[in-house]
Amino acid sequence: MIEKSTIKFLQDLRTNNNRDWFEANRVRYLEAKSDMENLTWHLIKGLSEQDPEIAESNLTIKQCTFRIYRDVRFSEDKTPYKVNMGASFNIGGKKVHNAGYYFHLENKNIFLAGGVWMPESRDLKLIRDKISMNYNEFKQILNNKSFVKYFPKGIDREASLKKVPKGFNEFNPAVEYLKLKSFTIYHFIPLDLIFKKELIKYILTGFKAMQPLIKFLNGAVIGMEK
Repeated sequence: MIEKSTIKFLQDLRTNNNRDWFEANRVRYLEAKSDMENLTWHLIKGLSEQDPEIAESNLTIKQCTFRIYRDVRFSEDKTPYKVNMGASFNIGGKKVHNAGYYFHLENKNIFLAGGVWMPESRDLKLIRDKISMNYNEFKQILNNKSFVKYFPKGIDREASLKKVPKGFNEFNPAVEYLKLKSFTIYHFIPLDLIFKKELIKYILTGFKAMQPLIKFLNGAVIGMEK
């Protein structure tokens, strides 16, 4: 579960995103940070029990959670702090660009997600090749009842090419997936669950449902065995 004080801190930070306010409320931030880290610990523990590759990674809280400070060097938005907290669970930690699991905490925008976002050209080609050569397996993953229950919209198609990528035929049965530039899925968590102890189990059940897709994508990107 998440403490109500954590959500309240994120709400207040959104309307007071400046250093003076943040320093005056640093104790509140540290309490919220500790709350998020506690949830992250439970998710690492639960994921390690259901995903052997995560277990072998021996992930730490620090390897999964993100700093609240924004990098504003190349952004027009100069607000110094993120108004959300998140944790990413990848083989090798958050800085490794393979497929993984993600939890996002933000006022009225709380979700779990998974997959690989905007992979580099080499990895994108490997994923497309694997989907093309193993399309039946890929479809079975997306049509699995557990997967559909949590992710009825399937893979997000917002980042997609208009034309078939080079090296693939427009008549390929997997063509709509081959056009994608990201392979991500999302599930928004009911807000009435956030403050209940059932939250951890709910997130882990969602992670379990996406696990076959994570393994499929990592089988392409890092050659992980099924």
